[in-house]
Amino acid sequence: MNNSAVLLDTKTAAQKLGFQAQTLRVWAMNGSGPIQPIKIGNRLRWRVADIEQIARPQFSEIVQN
Repeated sequence: MNNSAVLLDTKTAAQKLGFQAQTLRVWAMNGSGPIQPIKIGNRLRWRVADIEQIARPQFSEIVQN
């Protein structure tokens, strides 16, 4: 399955990014974050591809230091 089609709930996405779930909810509400969720009914779902894209620079910084 293509990562662009895989969706995570807010809690799981936040854990993968190292943020609190509430931070991702604020991003969704304000449109202020580096990624935006997909709304399915009243639920937020986050694309794995988007999460990997913003997590990759953080990982490379850790490896380089």
